[in-house]
Amino acid sequence: MIEIKGNAKLAKKLQKEECNQANLSKKECNKSLRLLLHQNDSKMCSKIDTKPYRKSPAESAKCYEVGQKKRGLDGNFYQVVLIKNGVKRWKKLK
Repeated sequence: MIEIKGNAKLAKKLQKEECNQANLSKKECNKSLRLLLHQNDSKMCSKIDTKPYRKSPAESAKCYEVGQKKRGLDGNFYQVVLIKNGVKRWKKLK
């Protein structure tokens, strides 16, 4: 896989060339591109604008590994869990 920095259009072009060489389907190619763009976007893992009703940690769960624990804004501990559609969420620990 390629490392993406800077220009997203250039990254897409390079990724498509790499997918063609690896004989990946269009769906698989697009999925890998989205993951690479997401992983290298530093804004995605910065603190979220904390609203008064948010109790979980200020950072997005997708920036952490499954099983990692962190203290939430309400003082309770939360753990990153993977729900059935593949999305990471904060789950309150008892």
